[in-house]
Amino acid sequence: MAATRRSATWLLFENITSIAPHLKGDKLTALAVTGAARDSRLPQLPTLAESGLTSYQAVAWNGYVAPAGVDAKTLDFLNAAFSKALSSPAVKQQLNAQAYDVHVGPRQALFELAKRERPVWADVIRRLGAKLD
Repeated sequence: MAATRRSATWLLFENITSIAPHLKGDKLTALAVTGAARDSRLPQLPTLAESGLTSYQAVAWNGYVAPAGVDAKTLDFLNAAFSKALSSPAVKQQLNAQAYDVHVGPRQALFELAKRERPVWADVIRRLGAKLD
């Protein structure tokens, strides 16, 4: 981010949570969002698909996980507690101010999302030849 603001780099892919505060000045110009739809906080920004790059889509997301082997009753309890907290107006307002788009739902939905994303990013890692040090 700092290098881009100093014009030491010309292009930056960053998630909205990190970049949104920096878009208020005149140092950065946002070009597009990488999701399937425009972001409600930056509705003037087109998607990359609208800009002509139709095969690219990447969205940063977060979720809460527990160690393998935790019983379903405990997982359901935790999911209900997180859902309640994340649905409260005060928490939603705080997270929206930080550019988080909050979604709550059944715990299986996060698992399904991760299952869909895993092969996509595994392919990216494989094609780049990325390695852990």
